[in-house]
Amino acid sequence: MASDNLRGARPHFAITSAPVVQNLTIGTTVTMVIQFNPHGFRGRFQDRMELKFIDTSTGEEFAITRRLAAAVGIQADLDLLRPIAPYTRPVRPTLDPEGDVVPGEKPPALTAIPWKIKLEQYPIPAAISSALARREESDQIEQIRALLPQNLDARSHGKHFASLLHVEEDRMKKDLRIYNMTGVTLTSHGSGGSIYY
Repeated sequence: MASDNLRGARPHFAITSAPVVQNLTIGTTVTMVIQFNPHGFRGRFQDRMELKFIDTSTGEEFAITRRLAAAVGIQADLDLLRPIAPYTRPVRPTLDPEGDVVPGEKPPALTAIPWKIKLEQYPIPAAISSALARREESDQIEQIRALLPQNLDARSHGKHFASLLHVEEDRMKKDLRIYNMTGVTLTSHGSGGSIYY
């Protein structure tokens, strides 16, 4: 069991009966008995069982792991926690073009230093945008890794970290887009009504 490696922890799963088999052939059935003990706790419990084997033809060792899981609780509480409706994915808000924006007062930190030169715009490259537009996150990571320099050294570190900044900017835009709302009434809360949500 994976929990056997934790010092001071009382395992909730234990193999109480397992026959010692020297050789396994195709079609052989081996039965093991696994006992579960929550030790007086409620909740969800899980562990990982690892079975080790040796291929006698090659002498190589390999392992097969299986996940063990159990839930302990009062049936009435479990019934209350059940979903009352099928799960529906939240609708992704669209990124509407900005209309008339009323500029606010700049904080003192932005006016403390008189900046002489305005920085240029650095849009996200099309290749990075195309990679981040893929549906699966694993595909996004694979495509981004393919765009990064293979070796990180003095000549490539600029492109490497610039690409990561573009990825971070895209993630920030998507996170902020979650809060895009239209036709919502704000209600004042807090002392003096200075907080709205």
